[in-house]
Amino acid sequence: MRWANELKGILENYKFMLGQKVKLDKSTLFFSSNSSIRDRELISRALRAKYYPNTDFMQAKLGNYPLYTWRSIWETRKVLQDGMAWRVGSSENISIWQDVWVLRLENQRVQESASDYSVTKVADLIGLNLRQWKEEVITRLFSNKEAEAILDIPLAKDP
Repeated sequence: MRWANELKGILENYKFMLGQKVKLDKSTLFFSSNSSIRDRELISRALRAKYYPNTDFMQAKLGNYPLYTWRSIWETRKVLQDGMAWRVGSSENISIWQDVWVLRLENQRVQESASDYSVTKVADLIGLNLRQWKEEVITRLFSNKEAEAILDIPLAKDP
């Protein structure tokens, strides 16, 4: 029941922020509290297999003639994306140019630079032995504001 109230709160925020109307009395939750984890996982795997078998949820396409359930879930991506950012750990999966990872910047992304195409992942900006930022690479690739914001990000001691 607690998660249902949390979801209701999210929907209320959605209504407020986007000016959309959500008729809660006509809405149903996808899973009831009586749904088993097995059932939830089964449905999740089925949606993944049909709508995004070769990518992750955030990169998924809506597709042709989607189920109402999938369309509803897919529409939440923008709300999720606005509140998501990478935490810099191993950094091997974080794209420098496409992912949200520099929280101090206005749009939390760095501006794409064509100066060095070999540097694509945040891991390319970190010295692996000492787990420190490669300052010379960062100051060469990014504006002063971006470089300062990146260098202020603390790195995990163990990736």
